Amino acid sequence: MNPSPAPTTPEAAPSLRREFSQLLGLNEHLSSELELLRRELSAPLTRALLDSVGARSDTTVPTVFEEAARAIDVALAALGRCDAELHTRIRAPLGELHLDGIPALPPRLSRFLAERQDIPGFHYEVRRDRVRGWVVHWKEYGTDGALRGAGQFYERPYAWLED
Repeated sequence: MNPSPAPTTPEAAPSLRREFSQLLGLNEHLSSELELLRRELSAPLTRALLDSVGARSDTTVPTVFEEAARAIDVALAALGRCDAELHTRIRAPLGELHLDGIPALPPRLSRFLAERQDIPGFHYEVRRDRVRGWVVHWKEYGTDGALRGAGQFYERPYAWLED
């Protein structure tokens, strides 16, 4: 994965971060599928079948299966490197991120909002709670106007337990 230049505008940073998040999801899906294939190729029944076929015929099928297993290992290693870079890119600071003029929003909350603020149908409200700090209330609506998801995040979710 080639390093891309930093976004040139503050508006581009959340979009790029969201795209990195989508790539991370794809990377995780591909890794899990390849892990499944590797387990199938190294399963005892598969090994026994390949050994039996190899011993009773002059076929190259067992060799091809071994080559496939090595190729899967190479692909998994490449996806692991990609995973590490994507995590680094996603965690990279956004720089000065101003959301509705809210100063000093914690990184976890600002990252959540930055990744989603330009999604059509995403609405949020940020309030300050005396005990829990910053509170983000959010809703996401689909293109048909139906509510797809909603929730809230706290700066200090367990602060009330300390009292």
